[in-house]
Amino acid sequence: MMGNLQKLNICQKGRELAAYIYKLVHDGPLAYGFGLRDQMQRSAASISSNIVQGDELNTSKQAIKHLLNV
Repeated sequence: MMGNLQKLNICQKGRELAAYIYKLVHDGPLAYGFGLRDQMQRSAASISSNIVQGDELNTSKQAIKHLLNV
């Protein structure tokens, strides 16, 4: 399992969600809510980041910890 998490559907969906949220808060009604916009962008980007970071630790225990943070 280790080393393959970037290929999983959840990682791909996380990247798609992040792209959607970035577009939504850039063009939509949240474009001027700076605090909320920034928090939503950081949260969306952290989904894939946590998955990849957990995978790079090369231990199942640490990977699971990072996946639970998603």
